[in-house]
Amino acid sequence: MHVFSDARTSGYGAVAYLTSNDGGCSKTSFLMGKARVASLKATSIPRLELTAAAVAVNLGQKMTLELDLHLNEICYYTDSVTVLYYIRAERNRFPVFVANRVCQIRDFSNANQWKYVSSDLNPADVASRGVGSVISSDMTH
Repeated sequence: MHVFSDARTSGYGAVAYLTSNDGGCSKTSFLMGKARVASLKATSIPRLELTAAAVAVNLGQKMTLELDLHLNEICYYTDSVTVLYYIRAERNRFPVFVANRVCQIRDFSNANQWKYVSSDLNPADVASRGVGSVISSDMTH
């Protein structure tokens, strides 16, 4: 399972995919996505990215419990090097907000499960950015 997270000032979210390899044929399936609108209260991008990472871990846990499959591995992805630093830091004291999210992330994942993905390749970007409505020219007539 691969779980991606992303955040912007307007919102944050996570998306999960399942990959399998049956007899040399790879298959990828969308499992679930979760998006949330960011608070109107000014919040820094690193804090929003950390919150999105916590949502990703919750999503991974939910999918693990709900799927009747043996998963070989769960990989988590973020485009935030700050989040990766928080997750991998061993002995730093963080502010309460950061410490609580890092603890939540560490409770259900290991630092080695987290990987960097560039923003342009992150499918969770849609959850944070949103998608404008597209009207087909066929529908306007």
